[in-house]
Amino acid sequence: AQENSELEDELSDAQENSELEDELSDAQESSELEDELLDVQESSELEDELSDAQESSELEDELSDAQENSELEDELFDVQESSELEDELFDVQESSELEDELSDAQENSGLENELLDVQESSELEDELLDVQESSELEDELSDAQENSELEDELSDVQENSELEDESVKVAVDLVDDGANVKHEKIEKPQRKLSVENYFFGLLLEANKEKKYRIIKLNTLPALYLAPEDSCYYFSGTEEELLQYCLVMPKNLNVKVLPRAKFNKALKSESSELQQKDFKSLISYAVIHVSQGQLLDGHSAKQGLVLSSMPDVEKNSILSRYKGIAEHMYQQEGSLFDVAETLQVSLADVFDFYNLCYLLGYVKMTTTDAKDLETDNTKTLGRFLKSFFTK
Repeated sequence: AQENSELEDELSDAQENSELEDELSDAQESSELEDELLDVQESSELEDELSDAQESSELEDELSDAQENSELEDELFDVQESSELEDELFDVQESSELEDELSDAQENSGLENELLDVQESSELEDELLDVQESSELEDELSDAQENSELEDELSDVQENSELEDESVKVAVDLVDDGANVKHEKIEKPQRKLSVENYFFGLLLEANKEKKYRIIKLNTLPALYLAPEDSCYYFSGTEEELLQYCLVMPKNLNVKVLPRAKFNKALKSESSELQQKDFKSLISYAVIHVSQGQLLDGHSAKQGLVLSSMPDVEKNSILSRYKGIAEHMYQQEGSLFDVAETLQVSLADVFDFYNLCYLLGYVKMTTTDAKDLETDNTKTLGRFLKSFFTK
């Protein structure tokens, strides 16, 4: 009975163990199913991610293509704009060439008018000169008849008069140390009176920049400019200085130096240098090339006034224009008004105006654009005639 009881217990245990094994087996199968399910889920997620990645890649490719297309469109637009700009530039160049041709035609017309006025003025001068010579010769002949010794002097006067007729073209009054001196006649180059064409333009540039310069022309003595010190140095004669004033600026050898090297060059100069006022050099250069001609593009009809009074007392070249300076400083008007009011030649008024304008003393009150374009072709004859009516 005990053995049976033990067998029953063992059988019971075996059954329990079998049940546990079945449960364990079921649990293991469930765990495997869960793992497989988890793997399936992960695989599904990976597939989704892969699908998203592929879609993103496709979007990036599309975006890249869109960007390339946009860049191509921009480049095409730039090319079109460049083509349009080239067409516009070509049109501008053609317009500029037409304007240049028109300007040349206007200049030629103006030169023809000036030549005509000069010819008329030259004829009037010849007639006046003949009248003056005839009067002088009659007086001398009358004296010679009273005194036979004067016959030789009369012959000399006649010879001198013939020489003057051959050599004299335009009378130019120069001022030296405040006294009026009649110099040999100047043959001025046929160029427009502007800062680009004459030496005074270089002087104005130097005065503005306040830099030291050494200027040379062929074998002439060098000209030392020290605008910062308001002076210049020159060892040559007045005739040599005049050659500087008449030459084209591009023909000058100009060297800009620092102050130390400039002073060293001054000390090494073998010739005896004379120090003079820098603004007097500007005045000299402007007056000696103006000769009664207005600056290019200016009109004698425009209203103006001097904004400040030039120092005509210190500048010997300007001393002869004192009356003109005082009138233009006190009263507004045109250059024609100044000449008529003061009963002076237009040549002096024009010369003084040119200098004052370039030095910044002139304030324009009225401007007639039409006058600026056309009036310069007629002013030369008018100022020459003013010599005979003065």
